[in-house]
This record gives sequence, C-alpha cells and structure tokens, in this order.
Amino acid sequence: MSFVLFVAGFYNLIWGGVTVFFPNLLFDWVEIPRPNYPELWQCIGMIIAVFGVGYLVAGLNPLRHWPIVLVGFLGKIFGPIGFLDALYRGVFPIEFGATILTNDLLWWIPFFLILRAAYREYLRYNQDLGYDEQSALAALEKVRGIKGKALIPLSSERPLLLLFLRHFGCTFCRELLGKLKKRNDLGRYQIVFVHMADHATASRYLADFPAAESISDPSQELYRKFGLTRGTPLQLFGPRVFLRGVIAGIFKGHLVGPLIGDGFQMPGTFLIKNGAIIDSFRPDAVCDEAELDGVLTCPLEVR
Repeated sequence: MSFVLFVAGFYNLIWGGVTVFFPNLLFDWVEIPRPNYPELWQCIGMIIAVFGVGYLVAGLNPLRHWPIVLVGFLGKIFGPIGFLDALYRGVFPIEFGATILTNDLLWWIPFFLILRAAYREYLRYNQDLGYDEQSALAALEKVRGIKGKALIPLSSERPLLLLFLRHFGCTFCRELLGKLKKRNDLGRYQIVFVHMADHATASRYLADFPAAESISDPSQELYRKFGLTRGTPLQLFGPRVFLRGVIAGIFKGHLVGPLIGDGFQMPGTFLIKNGAIIDSFRPDAVCDEAELDGVLTCPLEVR
C-alpha cells in the first residue's frame, strides 16, 4: 500500500509540475485549441501536485491516513464522469481521455483495496475491545503514572478522574485542557491524563496541571481496555464537529496543532472511587469531549 501511494505521489508531482510549467502541452498534443486562460489549467496542475504531497504523507501510514486516499479516490471517480459529459457534448475529443487512463482509472483498484483494508482495520480495532469494567480496572492496576505511583490505591484517598485525551493537536483536546484549567474544584480529584505522546512532549501540554499523573499509551492498549473506539467518519468529521471546531478553534483560540498520536482515537472520561468506576463519559462525537460537568458533579459514592 505504501509503495502504491508513493508512486501515486511522485506521479502527481510530475504531472502537476509539467502542467504548471507547460500549460499548453496537452492541448497541442491532442490538437485542440489552447485555453484562453492557461492560468486556470495551471491551477489544476497545482491542485494535482498538492494531492501528490498528500499521497506521499499517506504512504507513511496508509491505514491511518485513509481520508487522504478517500478524497483522492472520489476525485478519480468524478473526474471520468466529467470527462464523459464533456465528450458527449463534443467539448473534448476522445484523445483527451488518455489522461483519464493514467490519472484516474489506473488507481481505482489499488485505492479501493487500501480503503477496504483501512475499513477492516477499523472493524478489527473496535471488535477486539471487549470492554469489561473489571478487566479495565485490572489493566489500570498494572500501570504506573509518571510519578511511579500505583493508581488504583489513590482512588481510596480521593476520586480518580481518568481523562483519556485525543492527540494534543486536536482543537477539542486543547479546549478541554483550557476548560479544566479554569475550574476551581479539581483539588477534590486525583487527575490522571492518558495520552499517546511521550512524557516529554506531554509535559509541555500538561504544564498547568503539576499535581496530575500522566500515562503514555502510544499503542492505545489502555484506551481499548476502557472501550474507547476509533471514531466513525460522522464522529470525526460530521457537521456538528465542523461547526464546533470553528467555534472552538477560531472564536475561542484553540487552533489545531500537530498530530501527536492516532487522530481517529475517541476520548473518554472515567471517575473511579475506592477501586470502582462510579461514572463515565464516552462522547458521541469528538466535539463532545469538553462536556465534563456531568462527571464532575457526580455524587462521590460507589453505586
């Protein structure tokens, strides 16, 4: 899959570069009039080249960067449809379709197979969760925070607020940390952040919480034990997510940052008291992760 995406990336860069620097070449080759505004054709070449950069990035981890492949795949489907319409109306000669063969049709099967593999990986990840409260707590017992303490015993001293974060570049993760920083009732909890970054990186983002514990879980094993899935397209990119992202990112200043970890991992919050989970919050969409009031106002007794 990586090889296919690297080839696609370099092909797009070459094709886009030729189109930008020699915008009339294809039109002369198929013997049709040159466009009145070659800058528009050069702009198309630029877009193709930018897609090439995206394919090279996706090639580093095809299953994780499947949205790039999906966008490219859709373009390779709609492009030929537009060409057939232009051919039917007599705008383009059949010779112009040579570009469709190498730009679009050639990639249908490999791109489809990559997307199918990504979907199967998504199903495997979520089906292997097998969430069970006792096994989740047992997994947490084996984990030590950055300060070296066992975490479950701490829940007998004061409630354990276990926060599974998305990646630190996520707008909603940044919004969550900003909201927590403003609360004045967190002293009643032992806060534990679970993240996918290394501890050195995480310490920069969690500097406002010096008393908190930190767990690095780049393989997401603890996420899975607590039943936190990888998100669906609607959970990650739905209309509500987009709208909330604009509000949180632009109007509240929580702009998106670098991707550190799995950008498709869903967050979650768990409240643990005396070694038992007394409340939890699993958002329906990534934009819901800042809604902690229900957990933070939970009565602190084991139900």
